[in-house]
Amino acid sequence: RHKEVITALAVALLAAWWALSLLAHAVDGHIAVGARQPYALMAGLSACLLLLFYLPYSAIAARLATVSFTVYLYHVLGTAGMRWILQSFGVDSLAIHVSLGIAAGIIVPVAIHAAASRWTITRQLILGCKPRPVERAAPAAPPIPVEQPKAHAVLASGRRQD
Repeated sequence: RHKEVITALAVALLAAWWALSLLAHAVDGHIAVGARQPYALMAGLSACLLLLFYLPYSAIAARLATVSFTVYLYHVLGTAGMRWILQSFGVDSLAIHVSLGIAAGIIVPVAIHAAASRWTITRQLILGCKPRPVERAAPAAPPIPVEQPKAHAVLASGRRQD
């Protein structure tokens, strides 16, 4: 029951965000994308709630989780680089900047992680990872002494002597 109520609230907040964005665009010709805008908070919380309820596990997100720290550290290289490239070609479309910026902000750090993971020194300096432990062969176990059966002397009468 709570899931339906929270879902309805999240969808309503997303709709309110969309309406406020369109209103802001109609008034001054652009969409304010400041992080401190209340409708940006509404949109972010609503999207997170909807994803949490309807997409609790994602294989893509699980694969990106292993490189999430690298994405956090180096996403600026991808996003700023893409913005610089798009501006140098004269592209000023917000949709293109956002979509390609997000893609570059993920792809560039993943490539950095893949390249830096190959060597211990780059793994430590660039990724901040601990060196991989050196796997050594386990020492050979000492041989287990096996008692040899005693040789029994056979008496002339044919009986064994113990």
